[in-house]
Amino acid sequence: MRKLLLILSLVILILAQGPLQSLIYKQREIYKLLPPIDVLVLYQLMPAEAITITLVGTMLGGFRGVAAKMLWLKSDEYWHSGRWYSMLPIMRTITWLDPSFVQAWDTAGWHVAYNLRAEAKTEEEQDEYVRRGCEILEEGIRWNPKSWQLLFQLGWTHYDKSGNLAEAIKWFKRARPLEDWKPGDLPRTHHMIAHAYERLSDIPMALKTWKDDFKYEHYCGANKGAVETITERYVVPWKLMEQGRYEEAIAWMDKLLEREELRHSSIVRHVLAEIYRRMGDLETAQAIMEQWSNKNKLDAGARYKAKLWKRMLEEKKSSKGGLAGTQAQP
Repeated sequence: MRKLLLILSLVILILAQGPLQSLIYKQREIYKLLPPIDVLVLYQLMPAEAITITLVGTMLGGFRGVAAKMLWLKSDEYWHSGRWYSMLPIMRTITWLDPSFVQAWDTAGWHVAYNLRAEAKTEEEQDEYVRRGCEILEEGIRWNPKSWQLLFQLGWTHYDKSGNLAEAIKWFKRARPLEDWKPGDLPRTHHMIAHAYERLSDIPMALKTWKDDFKYEHYCGANKGAVETITERYVVPWKLMEQGRYEEAIAWMDKLLEREELRHSSIVRHVLAEIYRRMGDLETAQAIMEQWSNKNKLDAGARYKAKLWKRMLEEKKSSKGGLAGTQAQP
């Protein structure tokens, strides 16, 4: 009954504002503003209880930004009452009403990639929520290409959840020049690029990025420590690998793994796996990443590599099997 009354109210409002809305539509077309609102779409997108006459009247009056802020308050109410799944359609409606509402895009992407992912029962469902969260952030960036907040959040989501470190670096690099950095502040984006290169792993680029960090006036000290650590631990085996001296490079890395303070180091595993991969032993490289990702659930990069390389090995094996089958036919 409530839904029927709501629909009747919507119809009356639509008929009453017809002449004025026609003029508004024309003005929007002339000035290339957002497309007109179809109120029935709102009814499809959101929980019925969140749609009020005040909200609909505000929207039909052309006050999309005001309506978006009203819904933002409603989403906050849902958050504090634990109704996570009801939040998403409201936030997506907010971005539909006001695509410049950066915080709504940011929260929606984070909510899907983190909160809903945490509720998923299978790894496949978890990956799907992360993918959808990243898609929401990318859509928000298309509307707000100069938003450091969205660019950084997308880079972080790839670094922390999808594990696609190349994608993380791409978005962090787009965010870096937009960061509101002041002398004394920590250059967060630049540091995340360096961390992503460490786990990619690309030791020369990680070292260069940390060295470039000295141009920022801040007092963290992470850059000095990172340069010393990378130089002491990884430059030599990396050069040995580039020279094709793989066994020597692996022996160097094995000695690092014997050190007590490096037993829980992600970078050591990533570099060791990369050496095996460059040597052509993808199977061992994949095994290292899979074993480490099972031990360290927070290393999304290791999980991503383990799954990617496993798929590549299966495709290679399948390809060889298909070829052998073809050759065996008369």
